[in-house]
Amino acid sequence: MVRFGKTGAFLLSAVLSISLLTGCVSNADKNSAKETVEGFLQLVASGSTEGITDYCTDEVASGDFVKLFDSGYLADQILADQDTSSLTEETLNELDEFCKLFSNMVTAYEVKEITANDDKSITAIATITTDFPVDIIKSSSTSEKVMEAAGTYSTEHEEEIAALYAEEGEETTQKKILNDVFLIALETYEDLIRNSSPQDYAIALKLEKNAETDSYVITEVTDYLSAAEGATTAAEDTTVD
Repeated sequence: MVRFGKTGAFLLSAVLSISLLTGCVSNADKNSAKETVEGFLQLVASGSTEGITDYCTDEVASGDFVKLFDSGYLADQILADQDTSSLTEETLNELDEFCKLFSNMVTAYEVKEITANDDKSITAIATITTDFPVDIIKSSSTSEKVMEAAGTYSTEHEEEIAALYAEEGEETTQKKILNDVFLIALETYEDLIRNSSPQDYAIALKLEKNAETDSYVITEVTDYLSAAEGATTAAEDTTVD
């Protein structure tokens, strides 16, 4: 899952005080670029990708930054190594509701700075605020809590599982365990999300002008630190702690 530059008030003030480049941007170009970024972030925040290529390239639209807020993509990732035929309708519905939390996690966004690059492209610095950390599922502390909850389930239901195995066999027992543990994991994630604080992130977006439409399109999304260092690594390959 994507991780990008998380920043509190102090860090945000610091990174925004550093100019990426010293080029000037005309007011017309600045306004055009800002409208593009705001349109892009509005769609990201809505959880919908319909029409997103009006603001960015296909590569950005299908990249990990956008996928981070796509509930369907998240569900596919979670189910990638699962035998979905063993999952009940209740479990799949719970998963669907859980993934919707990620589609609606962006609560605010703002374009902070726009600068010109030597290659005539534009870099926009923006912040987004999310209800909870974007990497909450993959954090080590979350994994520990899920394992702990699964262990508690195993201990508390040991006799029940043994009786079910004796009465209905291995396949039925494994299916019950899979669904029970899956639901426990989702409940653990949801508890952590409910108890999380909003998070602020700083990102850099590179824009290039479309000569035919005379408007700007986003060609790359990176974290702020990588952009400031002149890195070209895509957002999904960067981590800022």
